Amino acid sequence: MKLHLKLPALLLATMTLLPACSTTSTSTASDRDLFLEADKNKDGQLTLAEVNAMGLPRVFDHFDKNRDGVVTMEEARAADPDFEAKHFAERDLNHDGKVSFDEYIEVAKKRGGLKKHFAVVDANGDGAINQAEANAYTEKLEAETTANVTE
Repeated sequence: MKLHLKLPALLLATMTLLPACSTTSTSTASDRDLFLEADKNKDGQLTLAEVNAMGLPRVFDHFDKNRDGVVTMEEARAADPDFEAKHFAERDLNHDGKVSFDEYIEVAKKRGGLKKHFAVVDANGDGAINQAEANAYTEKLEAETTANVTE
């Protein structure tokens, strides 16, 4: 599943990652709250593992519209009208026409989870996202959103 993300700075961006969907913008306060919630060890930084732990379930939930624990192709297309059947098939490991959370996580972990999105936010490349990097990324997204709205 692919998503365009605008998640509070990665989970923020993170979430938001796989094939493309839109998410809604959030306030700086909610961005900060998401950062703090994702920072499980409370060291003031987000690791890829912390981002994946919070982000991957959120991405799955974005597609699981009826909250039954599986995503059908219809749900994927409802979330993203351009969702490609091949992306769905890659995640439907048992070929039953549904992608369970376990299937989704298995494929996501093999692909590195939210690694690409994480790298975009981790501006200094040190393997951790600090609050300043998260804020900078959020500000960038907000500026892009504002520019797109005024065009």
